Amino acid sequence: MAKRTAIPVRLQIVGTMSALIIMYAWGRSLIGQPLQLGNQQFTWLGLVYLTGAFLFLLVAPWLTNRLALTPFDFIAMTDHLAMGWLGYLILILVVPI
Repeated sequence: MAKRTAIPVRLQIVGTMSALIIMYAWGRSLIGQPLQLGNQQFTWLGLVYLTGAFLFLLVAPWLTNRLALTPFDFIAMTDHLAMGWLGYLILILVVPI
């Protein structure tokens, strides 16, 4: 049986916060008030890209570790990528113009 890896609490918190921000963006788009990006609005296609990138961010380090010749600490890599992604999402919310 494969060895299970525990997910650190910081990664759980960052992932949850990122998911909540993405759900907020989807919710605003559904009620007809999409997020502003400069003089444009965040479209459905942009939200699909944003959601897909978030899901890819969570899966890519694990998949890379499975395919790599020398295994590495993919949880730490995922943690660092998730922190950067959360920073990007906060910038989208705080600095829309």
